[in-house]
Amino acid sequence: MIDQARNIIIDIFGSNLTESEIRNISIQTYEKWDSLSHVKIIMATEEFLSLSLKTEELLFLTSYNNINEIINRYRN
Repeated sequence: MIDQARNIIIDIFGSNLTESEIRNISIQTYEKWDSLSHVKIIMATEEFLSLSLKTEELLFLTSYNNINEIINRYRN
């Protein structure tokens, strides 16, 4: 199964992150995760899911785990 949350993180922040860094990345722990990056994550997630997320879901997209949770909520 394709890990789309991982792919989104790599697309936004680059492929130089280790697997551990990807799995633990969050807006609080990664200096390069700024407001523009957050908008890109929102757009990539909505594009992948082919839908517009609710406001509370947009605010929830603050870590790899949360991105993964939102994707799984709509894909499963």
